[in-house]
Amino acid sequence: MISASDIKCINFEAPIENKGKPINKGSICVLSQSKDSPDFLESIGFNVISMSNNHIYDYGETGLTDTQQAFKSALTVGVGTWDTAYQVKILELGKTKIGFLSLSHCEFGVLNDVWDKTLRTGCAGISFYKLNSIIINAKKEVDYFFIVVHAGVEYINVPLPEWRNRYRELIDCGADAVIASHPHVPQGWEVYHGRPIFYSLGNFYLDMESSKPFWNNSLIVLLEIDTVTNTISYQVECTHKNENIIEISNSLEMKNHLQYLCHILEDDDLYIKELECSLMNLYKPYKNMILDGLNLDNSSISPKNILRIIYHSFSRTTNLPVFLNLLRCESHLWALQRIIRLEQRDLI
Repeated sequence: MISASDIKCINFEAPIENKGKPINKGSICVLSQSKDSPDFLESIGFNVISMSNNHIYDYGETGLTDTQQAFKSALTVGVGTWDTAYQVKILELGKTKIGFLSLSHCEFGVLNDVWDKTLRTGCAGISFYKLNSIIINAKKEVDYFFIVVHAGVEYINVPLPEWRNRYRELIDCGADAVIASHPHVPQGWEVYHGRPIFYSLGNFYLDMESSKPFWNNSLIVLLEIDTVTNTISYQVECTHKNENIIEISNSLEMKNHLQYLCHILEDDDLYIKELECSLMNLYKPYKNMILDGLNLDNSSISPKNILRIIYHSFSRTTNLPVFLNLLRCESHLWALQRIIRLEQRDLI
């Protein structure tokens, strides 16, 4: 299937090992991967490497730069300096020009704050204020334009409404498809103005183990461009990781699950019901992340002393990278706002 495709695109989610020093992410895990990964992927034929994600900067500027340079022939998309991270990369197939852009929600290493002069390299952010103009202008230079996104709330079945709105906006600006990852589990997809949006492909190959449902399941999206009719058709294949082998999956459970997820996206009532149920299940994990970020525990908090404790927590050594990440990452911030609104609604 891979060899039969002209373009093979994959998300490369961590820098290669032994390059650079780990950045301070507090208690958030820092990842790296085998230095042989770039050569291995290129030997299979992958020629577009999406690199804008929340782990690619885990070993700083050195780790990112050396990882990008480790790819000898493939296009690396979405990372570099301010000038190159947001540069649309173009692959030409005959007379057809195809553009690619890789974007991440705002976590570690994302180039989103133009006033922060300490960030010289990093990855492209989906909330960058010039992004819409970049897409509109780039679409004038290419025949087809695909955007690969790394964003969303982990482990839930449906995307946040804010991401649905944003991805549709990317289509309005000129994208011919939006293909996303990050939640670690497959989510559904829909067609907007004739263009497909895939909200999460799940884990294609990840050595980390988990008991989460569908953790080792993924989606492969096959896009076919008809240059005569100027249309794009798509096919979705399910995969399953079994130890070190990735196989095409014919699991009826998985297919029924995906059919249900896509159906939810067509029914606003079902969608909101599924979303709210998922978010309420995240109340405790988010609460724990806030406490962790402030070096607090439940026993030390009461309605009378919470403001005093939070104030004093900033004056001592704290796990502030975790707390900062909750505030700046769109996925976390939007999820927290919705969870608080749900809690408030239940109290009324």
